[in-house]
Amino acid sequence: MGAAQERNRVVVYRVYDEIWNRGNLYAVDELLAADFKDHTLPPNTPTGRDGYRQLITNLRAALPDLRVEVESILAEDDRVAVRLNAFGTQHGTFLNHPPTHKPIQFSSLTFFTLRDGHITDRFGISDVPAILQQIATAEQNNR
Repeated sequence: MGAAQERNRVVVYRVYDEIWNRGNLYAVDELLAADFKDHTLPPNTPTGRDGYRQLITNLRAALPDLRVEVESILAEDDRVAVRLNAFGTQHGTFLNHPPTHKPIQFSSLTFFTLRDGHITDRFGISDVPAILQQIATAEQNNR
């Protein structure tokens, strides 16, 4: 792996370690380019850094013990692909569902584009149906 690919891999890994796992939102401005665009945010969410911060804040509010584990990370040229698993306990409202106080697990596949050591674009696929199924099951069990 070349130096640029290794640098890009480290930048993306830091997103999950520092921002998602530690909740360090200051790192958003350090790691994401000023013209960053997230192409897979929920409707009516800004596509830039503010929207990404909003996504993280909302998910960490619903799952305050959120832990993201990077399963694999591949870098080639200016692109990085990540496969991950995430775990947390739903202690807050998530997608309009009240807290279940039950564990949730989901997977995600995300693709990043970088320029000069900063992330410019994010395209992601998360297993939202699995999350909703786990919440529905927990809601039924809580009745």
